Amino acid sequence: MGYGGDLIWTCVFHELKRNGQQGIAVETPMLSDVLAGCLFRRDRDFTANAIFNLNPDIGHVTAKPKSRPVRVFDYLFQKLITFDPIRRHYEQAIFQASQRQRTQSPGMDKQHILVHLDMRIHSYALQKKGRKIIWKEQPFAAAAVAEHFNISIVEPSCFLVFADDEWVTVDRMLVNAGVAQNFIVFDPDTNEDWFGLLRAWSPENWQELVTRAKRDFPGYQFVQIGLAKTGVVDGAVNLTSKTSFRQAAMVIARSSLFLGTESGLMHAAAAVDARSIILWGGVTRPEFAGYPDRHEIICRYVTCSPCGNLGHCDFNHKCMRQITVDDVLDRVRSMIGTAVSQAGRDNS
Repeated sequence: MGYGGDLIWTCVFHELKRNGQQGIAVETPMLSDVLAGCLFRRDRDFTANAIFNLNPDIGHVTAKPKSRPVRVFDYLFQKLITFDPIRRHYEQAIFQASQRQRTQSPGMDKQHILVHLDMRIHSYALQKKGRKIIWKEQPFAAAAVAEHFNISIVEPSCFLVFADDEWVTVDRMLVNAGVAQNFIVFDPDTNEDWFGLLRAWSPENWQELVTRAKRDFPGYQFVQIGLAKTGVVDGAVNLTSKTSFRQAAMVIARSSLFLGTESGLMHAAAAVDARSIILWGGVTRPEFAGYPDRHEIICRYVTCSPCGNLGHCDFNHKCMRQITVDDVLDRVRSMIGTAVSQAGRDNS
């Protein structure tokens, strides 16, 4: 589970809290944990998680180390339940047991509920079938993740909470990099772990976009964040690999506009309520995994989507190839004009 998945979980934790329940972030127990009467993995916690940090909606346990014999025992058990149907049956049994414990145990705080973040039954993917992912039949990903918790999520959202000293650090970073007040931040990268480059826009397009946009919008700087897997775009302030994920989210929050693709930073842009233009391919639909009510999304809705393909494409990546630089520039022009108008109203 990456940063994007963690951010989707923050929506679930928030809705649980709204319903009077404190979600506790845990992992699925190993057999040694169950035999010890514990329904979560005792040697794992999420206290240092970059997404969950400082979030009052999320409760935590404190990890305790296990002895080597117990770790070996857990390793063998984990091998035993690797097969997906066995894993899902085990998860279902643990989830039901944790629900019964929460509601029936004498003296237990009924406001607390274990949330096993790694359970496949909570995934917004229904199954992996051959070389593709089959998505669940839910209106959006957060609703699919939350379906077992008896809560209703009306609109997808996600949350990040920052400390004051974090903002001070990021503002100093921007000043030291020579970034002025008006800047557009962009991230050309995409996580290739599952879907390869299927969600990526070409490096040539990103370069042409920045080159032309600098000419068309001289009052704005362009700042590149992310890891620069496909290289650094000429003409942009280079903050690639110079920020943590949290700091990158704060840079987006300080920007006039964020440009990106379906990625963890797209979810971060929604979490900080940033003006955003998202270039969307066909692995999923933006209504399912994105924030169409918050972001300006460019999507061609090709007939083969949502494909869920694990890195391969039979149609030469046409979903992203059909998005042109002119398409993006037109949206930028619209968004920047709106931003200037809004700034004028705010300062009047």
